Amino acid sequence: MSTQHSEFREQTLGQRFELETKLVVHAPGVVGAGFRELMATRLATALRGVEARVERIAVRFEDLNGPKGGPDMACRIQLALGGQPVLVVEARGLGEEHAFRLALPRLAAALERRRRRARVRSRATVRFQSAP
Repeated sequence: MSTQHSEFREQTLGQRFELETKLVVHAPGVVGAGFRELMATRLATALRGVEARVERIAVRFEDLNGPKGGPDMACRIQLALGGQPVLVVEARGLGEEHAFRLALPRLAAALERRRRRARVRSRATVRFQSAP
């Protein structure tokens, strides 16, 4: 294994550990350690660049069919970043893992939209102040 790959892997594992301590999972059943670790790893990848500002991540699963059973499951990810409103995304899937996999790209897209808006606002402020 190359040194760069090894350093990247160690860095990712460190980020995953940090996020795992801030990760709260609410589910109707028991969430296994393997699935929890998978969620932490994928969230660490999706949150690269903002991981230092993460205060809390709540992942909630809800059985949409209730007690009658069935495969529909909703996954809601709530991300609290320091100094910003809570970001909430939701996806529906056939099971917990499927719904989580569908919610991750939505979280990444919402973060990107927030970054773009902040960048546009900061540029507009700078231009406004520099005008005579």
